[in-house]
Amino acid sequence: MAGSDRIIRYNGDMETLAWKYPAQKLMTSMSVMVNNSQEAVLYAGGRAWDCLGAGLHELSLHKLPLFSKYKPLPADGLTPFTAEIWYVNKAATLEPRWGTSSPIQVQDPRLGPCSVRANGQFGVQIADSGVFLTRLVGTLPSFSIQDVTRYFQGIYTTEIKSAIASYIVRRSISVLEINAYLKELSQFVRGELNLRTREFGIQVVSFEVNAISVDERRLEPQSAASREFCSGCGAQLSPSASFCPGCGKRIRRCRRCGALLPASDANFCHHCGNQLPTQEG
Repeated sequence: MAGSDRIIRYNGDMETLAWKYPAQKLMTSMSVMVNNSQEAVLYAGGRAWDCLGAGLHELSLHKLPLFSKYKPLPADGLTPFTAEIWYVNKAATLEPRWGTSSPIQVQDPRLGPCSVRANGQFGVQIADSGVFLTRLVGTLPSFSIQDVTRYFQGIYTTEIKSAIASYIVRRSISVLEINAYLKELSQFVRGELNLRTREFGIQVVSFEVNAISVDERRLEPQSAASREFCSGCGAQLSPSASFCPGCGKRIRRCRRCGALLPASDANFCHHCGNQLPTQEG
């Protein structure tokens, strides 16, 4: 065996989170080269044994104490033993983008039932290489950041839907106003996602909701009882109108419940009793 053949090296790309060295016949005369921000994991019998950090490591009893207890290593350096070498990228990956594949149905206090879409980007980092390989990678030859995005798509869609619905109720705001709370919403979703991903050895280091948009084509028609009309000219108003389409009068609403304010000199909302600030009344 040539000297270069005795050294196992990483041969994946920058977007690969986990890459398996193709050969499974190893010898104690071989060494493993591990780059910075990587770990090399000796994997056998359905579990991870020894994790090697950055540097050049001999496949010896001294370097593989846990694996040696699982399977005695040959002492001659020439007799092969069977195991897998996995390289795991430990650097944070911050580029992936996400988006809801279908509209999210929410109950808006002002618009009623409506559909919204959301998009953004996130960053992940492998926190526990052994757990990650055992729980998520399985028998695949490699696992990329795109695989993570596809695997957790259902989870982040569920968390986004829950977070948007929660903010609408807790803050009594419309989805038309929720973009003002994107930073707070992003932090909340990141925390919820980490509760789900930690069992796979993954940490969500960042999660950004860049935009939430209302799918106006999917707004359900308003019932006759919920229709609103301008107090000046009687023209029907759309739920998101800021000015009357008939006479141009400014449309004013309660900031707490979104109810239409019929009188310009009102001091309290007729719907929820909220005291109106000077600029509203």
